[in-house]
Amino acid sequence: TITALVSTMPFTHWISYEGKSSMRLSGGNFSSRIRNSMLGVMSTLFGLLTTIKDKVSNGLIWSEDEESRQLMQSTMEQSSLLAEKLCSALPFSGENSVLLQPASTLVRCAGEIYVCSAKAVEEMPLTKMGSDSIIYKALSYFGRVITCLSRNSSTVELSPPAQLWLSDSSSYEFIGLLLSGSSTLSTDRMEMLSSIARTCPWALAREPFNLASFCEVCSRYCGVQNNAATRLLGLKLIESFIIGRRNSSKESESQSTDLVVQTFCPLLLLALNDESASVRSSAASSFGSLLRVDWKTLLSTNSDAMDDIDWKYTNTVLWRCTSNHGERNANVRSASCKAIGDLCTTCLTREDDESGNSVEEVPFTDDFTITLCHAICKEMEHAIRDDNATVRSMALFALGNAALALKGHPSERFRSHPMPISFSSVYSCLDDKDEKVVGNAIRTIAHLAHFFYSSDFATEEDLATTSTLDSYCTLLTSLSAKVKLALDDATGESSAELTWKQRNGAKKHAWGSCTTLGTLFSFSNLTYRLDTSVLETALLELFRCLQLSNTINDKITTASVHTLAKMPASFWQYLPVCDSIGHGIATCFSFLHEASVQRKLQTSFHSDVESLAVVLVSSAKKVDFCNLFLLHDSIPFSVDYFYQWLVINDVGSNVLEEVAAAVQSREVESRLDVSVVQMFVSRTKQQCRREGSPRKESATALSINYGIEDDDDDEL
Repeated sequence: TITALVSTMPFTHWISYEGKSSMRLSGGNFSSRIRNSMLGVMSTLFGLLTTIKDKVSNGLIWSEDEESRQLMQSTMEQSSLLAEKLCSALPFSGENSVLLQPASTLVRCAGEIYVCSAKAVEEMPLTKMGSDSIIYKALSYFGRVITCLSRNSSTVELSPPAQLWLSDSSSYEFIGLLLSGSSTLSTDRMEMLSSIARTCPWALAREPFNLASFCEVCSRYCGVQNNAATRLLGLKLIESFIIGRRNSSKESESQSTDLVVQTFCPLLLLALNDESASVRSSAASSFGSLLRVDWKTLLSTNSDAMDDIDWKYTNTVLWRCTSNHGERNANVRSASCKAIGDLCTTCLTREDDESGNSVEEVPFTDDFTITLCHAICKEMEHAIRDDNATVRSMALFALGNAALALKGHPSERFRSHPMPISFSSVYSCLDDKDEKVVGNAIRTIAHLAHFFYSSDFATEEDLATTSTLDSYCTLLTSLSAKVKLALDDATGESSAELTWKQRNGAKKHAWGSCTTLGTLFSFSNLTYRLDTSVLETALLELFRCLQLSNTINDKITTASVHTLAKMPASFWQYLPVCDSIGHGIATCFSFLHEASVQRKLQTSFHSDVESLAVVLVSSAKKVDFCNLFLLHDSIPFSVDYFYQWLVINDVGSNVLEEVAAAVQSREVESRLDVSVVQMFVSRTKQQCRREGSPRKESATALSINYGIEDDDDDEL
């Protein structure tokens, strides 16, 4: 009953609630009462586990009659299942931290039962041995308590109580037991070792003897010649340790670095040439999880001389990325491409502080960086055309990571183009049939574009060529179409019926496209050369995301607004004549007015909308404000709210004069009430007097008086 209770959703909500509950019972806060009940349950369960441990350690289990053994087996199964559920499902943060130590005590007791059971197996009479023996079931039951995964974590890791116990000296005997035994460990024991290595590698590395034993186990399994499954177990164990070491905050660098570089990497290098594709794939993945200090040692980069660099590790992984060098298995090719992408992030990314100042330079020379990136581009040029979609996707991932890492380097350091790849072959992946390929293509374009459209790498002559402008237009058009598809689907305007999977993919592509469009718009030396219709189409789709903010995914709206808000004022000031600024102002004030009326919690992008409104209004001219008022039917907004905003923000006379000219224009004046026109004109006159600047007069902006007294004080 308790096991079922722990797994139910209301229970986890009640006990996870850390605020003041409105449900007050006689004993106080409901969550507090549940915690106290759980403490009582764990105390009782600990007593039961202690009794089981005593029976196992004293050899009483198999000496009992059959009925007693069946009862004991059921007790062990149910008690271990409850302990597993408590450790994996309960929250242990905040007020619930009081549950952590008692739960860790349960794991410790389960570990002691496991050790006692393993010792009992060695002393068990031959007549009692067998996989169905109760003592073997005890190993299985209580092993799961130790290695159960946390349900409250975004990553795959052992439960917090298990991690706490493994960090304590009381777990030493258990770890030693896992690493000892016959020449071939059981599969269950290997899986337990792998789980511990992935989450708590320090538990295996803190004792020299255990570390040596762990190394010996890995080497022995990887060296088995006639059994690929056994070699794979060894590789998976190494992979788990390397991944866990990368993610662990308790990693002891010097000791584990020596182990990884001197013992594990040579084994991984051999495994890359293994006849088993699964072994090769595991080895490639492991290389992707190495640390920067590992690569620095492996590549022997203590010298600045290129001749001293040992390329065998990087080259071997690169050669597994395509079929050009004989790799026929798609899983190996995709794992190798991902490993190269991770290598770029690890080795080439500069680590900066919050101010953008480099706190750790890349420990590799610029010549090394250029050489590596050229080799990556050469292989990935083929990989992005692979027949397998996963390979294409991971190849784009590698290119994107390389470009992202290099963007942080001063461009003057590069004596040649760092990313020599056909950009057209990359953006052609936007038309791929696989949604993951398209998603990675969108991301990669955002990073690669810097090396093809930035003045740091392209001359004015290059940027003025027809091919450059055509590719730029193609990208803007394609990305705008990705955004439009998601928006049309959300509003029911799409002509195509999308499946759930396609709809989910379209949302992700729209989100990424909004971000990438922001990168492309940053190349001002290209935007002013563009055909106005292409630019306007892209901008209007971004504004439309804000218009549909109540309908579409928040991530899409946030990305679109952030893209628009980060554009400098100069972008809008030099924008060719079009409807975009008017659309933008109408959209912003429609959103801001609705938010003020509904008094909802401000969205994550609210401040970006306010910033965007300021920039757009400051950049707008008469024609833009004309468009604003003419769009009122299609994009409803409060004219009164707009006026109040101008007053509150003390907008200057130069902007107000453009507004006044717009409201007095023939096409707009007929749509507005006379009092509204006079309201803007009056505010403009007042602001001009305050600033001491004469108001501009023109044929389209004549001073008019509808018999209303001009008041120096405008009211909100």
